[in-house]
Amino acid sequence: MLIDNLEAIIRANYLCNDYGMDTISTGAVIAFAVEAYERGMISKELTDGIELRWGDPDLLLNLIDAIAFRKNKLGNILAEGVKRASEKIGNGAEEIAIHVKGLEAPAHDPRGTSRSFAIQYAVGNRGACHTHPNWSGLWDFGKNPDLIKYGLPWPPLNRFDENEVEKRAKAVRLFFLHGICAEILGFCRFIVEGDETNAVTFARLAAITSALTGFDITDLELIKVAERVFTLERCFNVREGIRRKDDKLPKRFHEPITTGPTKGEYVKNLDKLLDAFYMEVGWNIENGIPTKQKLEELGLDFVIDEIYDAR
Repeated sequence: MLIDNLEAIIRANYLCNDYGMDTISTGAVIAFAVEAYERGMISKELTDGIELRWGDPDLLLNLIDAIAFRKNKLGNILAEGVKRASEKIGNGAEEIAIHVKGLEAPAHDPRGTSRSFAIQYAVGNRGACHTHPNWSGLWDFGKNPDLIKYGLPWPPLNRFDENEVEKRAKAVRLFFLHGICAEILGFCRFIVEGDETNAVTFARLAAITSALTGFDITDLELIKVAERVFTLERCFNVREGIRRKDDKLPKRFHEPITTGPTKGEYVKNLDKLLDAFYMEVGWNIENGIPTKQKLEELGLDFVIDEIYDAR
């Protein structure tokens, strides 16, 4: 929103928390509305004559209230999130709606941060989420070298590299599984990431889990549990109609950044990245469905008939 008024930002976060609204999605849908208005896609009739401007703290706070209580025509539409709001507004608004599978993207733009995020957002079972299953882009910045023993390619690639896709796919998969282990055990993800001296590794997570439960759980067994979780989530989405066609990024992520230190960067070949990731996790290339072989390997054969009948 280009707002640098700290009091307004604190108030906006407080209101979102108080109303039970996600701060990223709320900020994204309001920014979407300002851009749509700026481009003439939203009329003054829809805004009740209010000017939607960048850098306006009062507008931000007023729209948070309007969205929370569906106070007016604009608030009622924006309460649906950017995907549905853009479809209702029309006039080309869908072209500037930044989301994946209906979830608004956070500030970590894969064009300027890491191509690992391009994979993460596209295949994410929740959509464009930067925390689930994990911050896969940390690999590009040299984090968690302990994962080398599990096959993590090292040294990391240049963060904008789209050529050695097999290495990037392996890294994203391992970071995903590491993050899922933290999630299912109730760990804050911030303390499981780091360097070899302070990261809560697979081995440490397994040791802690064994101590707490009395079961002797190895790191490899814990990784298998995480893989089952990730794959089962995908199977749920497949049952509901999600396919490779839905593993896509907003149009803007395929357009060059126009300013700043990463000017000119953009996601050039998502299909190539997806092919490599599907191969790495055992999904078929054609439509991104976990293969029967992978499901049997993970002990998830009980979902085979359901997801393959859903095709």
